[in-house]
Amino acid sequence: ETPQVGLALGAACDPAAADSGCASHFCACANAQCTTGFCSGFCEYGSALRGCGGPGSNGFCGLFISDGVGAGDIALCAQLCNCNADCGQPQFACDVLAAADQQQTGYQGECFLSSGQTLPVCCSCQNKVCGNDGCGGSCGTCTNGDTCVNGGQCCAA
Repeated sequence: ETPQVGLALGAACDPAAADSGCASHFCACANAQCTTGFCSGFCEYGSALRGCGGPGSNGFCGLFISDGVGAGDIALCAQLCNCNADCGQPQFACDVLAAADQQQTGYQGECFLSSGQTLPVCCSCQNKVCGNDGCGGSCGTCTNGDTCVNGGQCCAA
């Protein structure tokens, strides 16, 4: 499979632009006026990783398009996070996920406009061998061509 080229999930983009620059080719509105956006994608709610990059990605199917969303309905992909610093947009916060979703994804929250309990600080490499420590530092890098996935674990390419 050919890797997609472009901006990563959660990156800032222009929803009014003809080409969003997103790897997913979709820029979702980040505010009611749709003047700012973030790279996202459509997904099937209730299948947490379907359509958001699959296992090992930092995508989560959890942003509802309307009220009353249930399993099987269309939703939007959000960037997963462990603290606010992980989010690709300054106005986004790391909103806490339900415990079952945390266990499934290996992340503590999802990035979006704050809607309740957030995770403001997480400078930590606890249970990580690679990737970001949440405050701009590094927890290490993978070797032998391995890729850093699942919030800080090395995976064979």
